[in-house]
Amino acid sequence: MEYIITLNEYRIAYQKIKQFIRDTPIINIRNNVFLKQESKQVTGSFKWSGVLYSVMKTFDEILIHKTSPYFLITQSTGNHGIAVIASVNLMIEYYSKLYPDLIHVWKNITPGIFANQYIKPNKLEKMKRYLQKFKYNNRIFIDNSFKNYKESLIARTEFLKKNKGKYIEHGGKDIMTGYGSIAFSIDKHFPKGKSIAFYSAIGAGGPLGISLCLSLLRKSEIVVSQTENFDAFIKSFKNKDGEIFENTGEKVPNISNGIAVDKPEKYALKVGKKIIDKAIVVKNNEVINKQKKVKLGGSSCIALTALDTYFTDTDYIVVLDCEGNT
Repeated sequence: MEYIITLNEYRIAYQKIKQFIRDTPIINIRNNVFLKQESKQVTGSFKWSGVLYSVMKTFDEILIHKTSPYFLITQSTGNHGIAVIASVNLMIEYYSKLYPDLIHVWKNITPGIFANQYIKPNKLEKMKRYLQKFKYNNRIFIDNSFKNYKESLIARTEFLKKNKGKYIEHGGKDIMTGYGSIAFSIDKHFPKGKSIAFYSAIGAGGPLGISLCLSLLRKSEIVVSQTENFDAFIKSFKNKDGEIFENTGEKVPNISNGIAVDKPEKYALKVGKKIIDKAIVVKNNEVINKQKKVKLGGSSCIALTALDTYFTDTDYIVVLDCEGNT
């Protein structure tokens, strides 16, 4: 498998989802440092464009095979699950208009979320609000009864053995290609020929979809960051033997608004090893202090804290504001 996404693939994806996404603001926070406010995206996080494209690709597959009923399942403690529910809801409407003779197929597509007991109450409530907007069938579910990620993973795997469906993952080529829309938005905001350093928090590896696309559009420096007890991606990235590490934190700290992955996604990690210039582990207390000061979401503050540690000499610096501080 070639671990790369071409600029043409990014452009095709962007054209497919363009009508359904917002061109979110890019604001200057100091000197040459800018914040890309994906917290103002449709579902309140950068997850929207990647998940939406991944779901659209799945609907195209269903169009060919006409499989019904069909489940789109994921594991999530927040933003990813919200985006899955919302995008399935939206795509049922969209494909029902395009292919009305298959409405019986579209209305039998159901999202399902496997979470765990550590899901934050505000994220669970937001997820439930999106669930209430789902209007096509009553099979949709959120199950947060599991003690940890591994229990949730086993349940999700067993569910898909018994039911026709697909796992909408946090990384992988499709979802990373959808994130390219954010890179196109960043690129058009700044003068051509100028270099950009892109800072983002990272979990499974989804933001590398933005990073790779941006690096194809102009000279870029890619800086990723994680907290000290959920640093599996950075450990795996730095390991020369190819070992993939798992997060050691037993409980999600009061930093990010949701961590639902135990380790990096393989495709994203391969891409990361090609394009990441700097990987920084930040201290939990520094991120908490940053969050109190700037009032942004936890993942956004992880990236901002990395900027305090490592400052580039590029023409511009863009920090990904991943999520709203809900």
